[in-house]
Amino acid sequence: MKIVNIKVDKEQGYFRKSRINKDEIEYLLYHNYKITKYKSLLTNKMETFLLQPRHNESLTHFFMIRNIAEFLEKNGIEVELYVTVKPDIIFQINDRKYALEIETGSAFSKLKNLKEKVKLLNENYDKWFFVVTNRKFVKKFKQFGDSVDKRYVKLRLNKLIKLAEKVQR
Repeated sequence: MKIVNIKVDKEQGYFRKSRINKDEIEYLLYHNYKITKYKSLLTNKMETFLLQPRHNESLTHFFMIRNIAEFLEKNGIEVELYVTVKPDIIFQINDRKYALEIETGSAFSKLKNLKEKVKLLNENYDKWFFVVTNRKFVKKFKQFGDSVDKRYVKLRLNKLIKLAEKVQR
């Protein structure tokens, strides 16, 4: 009889395939995880991930949230993740509150909700921006607030990380 060793928490939702074993991959797939490839902010390479989005999120939306959070945390910035009314990602640098809203383009089907979201972002955060997963929607989102194409989000985040490092020195 084969001994199976599972050391993953299926509630986590986000795993790099290269960092887990075959039994763990099977276990996660059994629990409705999806295997997909994305370019990681940490490695700048295409990697294979096992993902299980929360509620009605798309794989891309969920991946971007978790990958950005992982990138910020690896650079010493604590993040908070939300699913509901609050922004997808919240963090603080030098006593300034930042928020990121990951958008795939579906927000335009509920324009009233998008306008309400922008109002809340403006009221509650010092700086915020949209991370747009589909470049054809970047211009549309710019009408509502600062927006960055997912291809350039790492550049934007690195500028914020440099701000944090300056104060820590």
